[in-house]
Amino acid sequence: MSVGCESTKDTNERLHPEKVVANILGMEKFPDQSQINHFLQVMDEESIKQLRQIHHEIFIKHSNNLSYNEEIVVDFD
Repeated sequence: MSVGCESTKDTNERLHPEKVVANILGMEKFPDQSQINHFLQVMDEESIKQLRQIHHEIFIKHSNNLSYNEEIVVDFD
């Protein structure tokens, strides 16, 4: 799942209370379980395509490895 959470129910105890970390990431707070579940339920094929495109653009913009001929693995959680 995300940041040490094995399921969405863990987010209320582990992730949601971490306001300082959320602030560092430019967020007021992390989403709670219901918000994450809602996000997952409304995801469709178009949303996934958009996330892939955003990931690709961010990777290209910040990659120092574009000149390597080897395969690069990016773990995107």
